[in-house]
Amino acid sequence: MIAKVTLHTVKPGKMEEAKKQVIENTKPAKDTGALAARYMMLSRGNPSRLTTVTIWKDKKIMDEFGKKAMAKATSADNPWAKIDSDEYDVIQLV
Repeated sequence: MIAKVTLHTVKPGKMEEAKKQVIENTKPAKDTGALAARYMMLSRGNPSRLTTVTIWKDKKIMDEFGKKAMAKATSADNPWAKIDSDEYDVIQLV
């Protein structure tokens, strides 16, 4: 499995829109059949920080979905000031 950790910096006043976009993007990800889990975390220390951790079963599908999601995330009316992400191999311990 692969984990994609994405750090989102949200534009001022756009947090509700940002959360809505993450939630809306989760259904098509789930529909791929390759999504194992997805978490959205809101920073307690930085009100403009939203982090997602998405666990995928298939890297090829993850990459294809990621291209579509980034196209939406970089559209003119997006809520994001900045998006950074990295991928990790998952080793399940429990």
